[in-house]
Amino acid sequence: MRAGRPLRRGTEYTVWSYSPSPTPRALAASPARYPDAAQRFLELGRARMPGYGVQGRERAVDRLFTDDRYQPLFAYRPLWEEARRRTARARSPYEATLLLERWFRREGNFRYEELPPQGAGPPLVDFVERTRAGYCQHYAGAMTLMLRFIGIPARVAVGFTAGTWKSGVWTVTDHQAHAWVEVWFAAHGWLAFDPTPGRGLLSAVYTLASDSADAVAALGTGRFLDFTPQPPTQGGAAAPETPAVAPAEDGAPWWLGVLAVAPLILGAAIVGAKRARRSRRLRRTEPHALAHGVRAELVSALADRGAAVDPNATLSELGHATQRALAIPVAALIDALGVARYGPPDRARRAAVEARSELGRALAAARSRERPAVRVRTALSLRSFRPGLTPSAR
Repeated sequence: MRAGRPLRRGTEYTVWSYSPSPTPRALAASPARYPDAAQRFLELGRARMPGYGVQGRERAVDRLFTDDRYQPLFAYRPLWEEARRRTARARSPYEATLLLERWFRREGNFRYEELPPQGAGPPLVDFVERTRAGYCQHYAGAMTLMLRFIGIPARVAVGFTAGTWKSGVWTVTDHQAHAWVEVWFAAHGWLAFDPTPGRGLLSAVYTLASDSADAVAALGTGRFLDFTPQPPTQGGAAAPETPAVAPAEDGAPWWLGVLAVAPLILGAAIVGAKRARRSRRLRRTEPHALAHGVRAELVSALADRGAAVDPNATLSELGHATQRALAIPVAALIDALGVARYGPPDRARRAAVEARSELGRALAAARSRERPAVRVRTALSLRSFRPGLTPSAR
């Protein structure tokens, strides 16, 4: 934005902006249609990659690596091969983008390292193919190159993640400096994705779309992108259910069978008690009561994961504690809680329902990123039943 004349002290003006927030279903339906202005973001050196889905695209890219006019690209062939392999099952630019983002964040054994080892070749090729250790610029640069190789316009964005809010002031320091990837989608424009593991603190929901149930439904996979389905039983028959109490062998005392299933019964009782508590908290209709229930359920979820959180912390403090513990963006949840608690009645009702929905999405995203052992340990944790953990209703 540029002013037509110098601004004087006391000048007032209004700025309107638009930030797209498409659903995963809308992104999954976005076609590989790119305007002229986006074409330059398919360029690598002197070469322009064919757009995603163009017939003969892979053969055209392969030919670049045998054409002496594009020799500077030759060293980057491993990134092209890796990108092609990682996105082979994608059916849309959106799914291809999620597959790459997810590979960097979770599946590729990458780690965040501010002083990564250096190799002899191009740094990004060495990062992807050998060290798999680097900071945000490595991740953003590598994912951008790989997206361009497969015909999806992408660029590196540099800025800051959310700072800290205190006494009406946002404080942002160089500790929040970050780099991420922006990808072009027809009808939506540039959208952010964050491939850096453990550093995805951008507030946009689509930065974690590969962890969301909405993305699963939109892509029609019936599974999260990192889920490996179990093979069917022989003959297609369903495996018999395990009986609740296994019969004791001949001659074995009956109480051995009881002891064997006691942990299962106890675990089922803990899970059932948590579900009943959650239902009681979240079925309230009065806005303040529902907002209190959502907040209490969030505090319980953090406690079960071992996070130290004050049940009577401010909403801002609760938001920061949640991002530290779950490493997921919760700005929308915290904002909705604030409106539900302190807003006018008509807005408070809508905000309370929105807060309940945002809580469900946030916890689903957290569970999908946790290892199975962690999910089981969280489900069976008794920390959330500690006396005094429920926040006051004031």
